[in-house]
Amino acid sequence: MRCVAQWGCAVVIGATSGCADSDADPCSPYTNVPAATDVVIHIVNQRSAPVYVDGVCGIEFDVEAGGVHHPGELSSMNQTCFVSKTKPFPCCDCAFAGTAIEPGESLETHWSGLFFDAAEMPRECYLHHNGTAPLPLCAQPTVAPPGPMRLVPHVYATGGTGLWPVVSDPIEVGKDFVHGSDVVVDVMVE
Repeated sequence: MRCVAQWGCAVVIGATSGCADSDADPCSPYTNVPAATDVVIHIVNQRSAPVYVDGVCGIEFDVEAGGVHHPGELSSMNQTCFVSKTKPFPCCDCAFAGTAIEPGESLETHWSGLFFDAAEMPRECYLHHNGTAPLPLCAQPTVAPPGPMRLVPHVYATGGTGLWPVVSDPIEVGKDFVHGSDVVVDVMVE
């Protein structure tokens, strides 16, 4: 049995009291999940100035299904629970100026058909689990069901500069699509 609970605005998957079989390996639910599909995403800049997408420290997009936002990919600062069982977590702070999309240009990226929701994997499942310091959440990929969804790219009006560049001034944009039948999603940034 897998328990699902809300965590902030994302979904957290993990075992809770009375949820899992006490004789089962608590680490066995955290497996690798192969890509389910390949949805091609084009983020098209129709503005007169560059826009920026943060796909290094942050993620390029979320996928909304049934009113719940799911990360559509992992950033460089996250990893799946499966990987967390055999490798240490990525180190250190991250700052990225964002990938610029010039006026009239587009950025192509892909969605694997997987949601990367945060999971509270038991401490003993992590490669490095000594001590009492809180462990970061890992991501447990799950195959997205077919049906209506909304792609929500993380697009910003301002790229970062300076020693710790970060993108800012988010632009609200999204595109409805049907997972399972739409293989290309074009999102216009106006």
